[in-house]
Amino acid sequence: MLTFYCVCLDTHYGLPQSNTIILFMNRHDAILALIASIYQSALNPADWIVTLETLAKLFGGHAAFTMTVGAGAHESPGLTCYNLPIEAFVAYGDYYYQHDLWSPPWLSQGLNTLGSVYSGDQLVDDATLKRSVWFNEFLQPLDIGHSMFAALSNDLPSPSILVIDRPLGSAPFSKADRDCMASLVSHFTRALAISSQLQILKAGIDAHETAVNTLKVGIISITQNAKVLYANDLALSMLSKPGGLMIRQGLLSSVTAQGNQELALLLDLAKQQRACPKRCKRERFYCCWPKRTHIYQTPTIILVNCTD
Repeated sequence: MLTFYCVCLDTHYGLPQSNTIILFMNRHDAILALIASIYQSALNPADWIVTLETLAKLFGGHAAFTMTVGAGAHESPGLTCYNLPIEAFVAYGDYYYQHDLWSPPWLSQGLNTLGSVYSGDQLVDDATLKRSVWFNEFLQPLDIGHSMFAALSNDLPSPSILVIDRPLGSAPFSKADRDCMASLVSHFTRALAISSQLQILKAGIDAHETAVNTLKVGIISITQNAKVLYANDLALSMLSKPGGLMIRQGLLSSVTAQGNQELALLLDLAKQQRACPKRCKRERFYCCWPKRTHIYQTPTIILVNCTD
């Protein structure tokens, strides 16, 4: 018998998204769509919630999240959740981590190796669980009957985990579920690493731009065809004023004929530099501080990219 899964696909990227076209696909295709969504989330962290929603529904769950195990879990930078209130994570991180019946045996038995996947029923028997504070005060009010979790890191004593929850009255996670989940963990860990590196890169770029803006100098980067690649805040404020340089249809230009002549000369000099056989191949820019751009008492540097 062929089983079909309902997955939301975005009409532009072909990735799982909310409020879009509903398509029916077999499990293999649904998993491929999920993997694509995982890597899309690495590029756009706001999409992680949608990816977790798709993951939960693929395994018959009603909630999913990533977090760091233990005290203060709600303050973890890796906390992302689908269909669970943030108050639940605050309660766990402040108090209920002490009554967690799943994480301690998972850690104490050395089962938290990177990529390992376990379900709650493998660690604690049902009778013990149903008598516990963990179930009666924490899981039951959240309508959590079964959980399956994977290790995204083996950092002790507080590893990062990926969790899928099923509601009360549902069937436990099977070995087939755990095996399928294990095949996806490497994609999650790789995507999270990519996302982390991109965030570090963005932080560096933001810091660099802040430093550039403190120089009190306008900086404009253009191609040899005058297409504007970058302009810092000071340059943009200058370009927004009448009477000097401006951006028209993405190109740097001037409102005066003389200004356009000087800009054309600047671009010509850049092209001559590119054609010069003695120029070092690593010189990517022709840098100019033209008199024309000393307007509004704002010194401005124009960088012409010589590699386009």
